[in-house]
Amino acid sequence: MITQVQPGSPADNAGLTRGDVIQEVDRHQVSSVADVQRELGSVPQGKDALVLVWSNGGSSFRVLHAAEPGQQSGD
Repeated sequence: MITQVQPGSPADNAGLTRGDVIQEVDRHQVSSVADVQRELGSVPQGKDALVLVWSNGGSSFRVLHAAEPGQQSGD
């Protein structure tokens, strides 16, 4: 479950909000914060990540765009 999203971050830009639950990262099922961090860490630098998110009673895919140089990438 997402507990915090930094304004202007890739997560914020993808529309992720507090209380959303990440279910998959790049079509790999995740069940813990460690799983999400591992999968996001395996995305090649400069590439976007596809995440499946449960929010407001339904699931949808969102794209986390690669952070610009100097921009924080984690949430």
